[in-house]
Amino acid sequence: MTNAEVGKKNLKDSIREVFHNKTIIFCIIYTLLYFISGFYKWLEILPIVFAVISFCVLSIKESTCVFAYCHCFTLSNLGYGLCFNIILVAFTVILFIRYCIGLKLKKYPFYKSLFISLVCFIVFYILISFFYNLYGEEFYLVAIFFLAYLILSMHREFDIHKTMCYMTVGLFVSCLIASVCIIIPAYKYNLFLDDTTRFNAFTNHTNYLYMRAVFIVIYYMYRFLTKNLKFLHFGLIYILCSAIILSTQSKTGLGMLALFTFIFFILYLKDDFKHRIKIVLILLLILGVLALIGYKFIIAIFDRFTLEGSSSIINSILTGRDDIWLDYINAIFSNPYSLIFGHGLVSEEVFINAQQMTRASHNLYLFLLYRFGIIGCIALAFIIYMFIKIINKGRPLFIASLPLIWFLIESLCDNTFKPYNFTYLIFAIMIMYSENKKIKLNKTNSNSEIQDESKVEVGNKVLENLDNSNTL
Repeated sequence: MTNAEVGKKNLKDSIREVFHNKTIIFCIIYTLLYFISGFYKWLEILPIVFAVISFCVLSIKESTCVFAYCHCFTLSNLGYGLCFNIILVAFTVILFIRYCIGLKLKKYPFYKSLFISLVCFIVFYILISFFYNLYGEEFYLVAIFFLAYLILSMHREFDIHKTMCYMTVGLFVSCLIASVCIIIPAYKYNLFLDDTTRFNAFTNHTNYLYMRAVFIVIYYMYRFLTKNLKFLHFGLIYILCSAIILSTQSKTGLGMLALFTFIFFILYLKDDFKHRIKIVLILLLILGVLALIGYKFIIAIFDRFTLEGSSSIINSILTGRDDIWLDYINAIFSNPYSLIFGHGLVSEEVFINAQQMTRASHNLYLFLLYRFGIIGCIALAFIIYMFIKIINKGRPLFIASLPLIWFLIESLCDNTFKPYNFTYLIFAIMIMYSENKKIKLNKTNSNSEIQDESKVEVGNKVLENLDNSNTL
């Protein structure tokens, strides 16, 4: 066979393998169904039903990949998060059923103290909410907490590298479809322009789009720094995700990208500064060329930081978040009862005087204190402590903690309590736990090697003694 024939055969085999992969097939069909539902609102139920079927049919590992992929397509203005909320709850329920079956067969561990703390917090959360107006969306946080618990318990069933790969592909596919669909009138106004000139990929809201892109960049930074990814692959993903973040013109997104790029360069250069500075300069040169090509876009980004209509530089940079935070702090300390027990599951956000409208907190920590009060935050802190205690047994590397650090910093500026943002915390836990497993495996291998070496040494000594006795 000639080289051309061998190449054709390999290509055919690769295509055949792709279409024999159930996970890929489910993702392709889901994308098509969600695309069609953009034109006909009543068809939006189809991708939801199809996703739920995939969770039932596929293995836990495969269904997690489909869930990560769906995460990139479910922020439609048609239902604005409702689609993803249903998928999230369905995924958690199906996973919980499988966990209960595995628990009965003694396949999975049961973290009693963590489970009890979760149940106690949920009971407290529901009881305190009866004194206020109920707000259904916050009940999805229960699904998120249990999803984190299930992932910790069923860690052997998950493949974080594969899951994040599907999430990355989902992000790029959604942006690719956006560039194709932008000429279609049905999408152009409602889903792309979103009353602004900021790019809104496929059916994604600008803020959630940049969050996803930053999280993916940080994950691949972790992969590259732990020598699990080639430079070419990392560079390509970094440039594409950076372009997506720039396209959103999000101040927080640009800030997060700059901060973690700086952290990455410090971690990357510390081993071999002279050799690696060349690669850094090449990356900066590529980014500089891209900036020159899209200079009008760069000007538009700088315009976002102007003082137009703002009372101060801080107010302009924070896009009015300082007004929101101050009014939330006043609401939290308005009376001792609210400070201790919180406001519960209220449907009304705080009225912001400077903006003459109700606004979300744009800060996870203020949100938790406002909703749960001091007692609820103490209960939450205990749950977090239990998670850390379980994860920290293998002492994960600092690099593996980067996605979690991103989530905690991001929570200072955005509504990360939303189910489709809080999911990043789940992926961060998976990354840390996978590193934990790796460290444990390395320790086991090193211990076995030490034992083997000691056995060999003992054997050699025995042989030496035998030789000496024979000589005598």
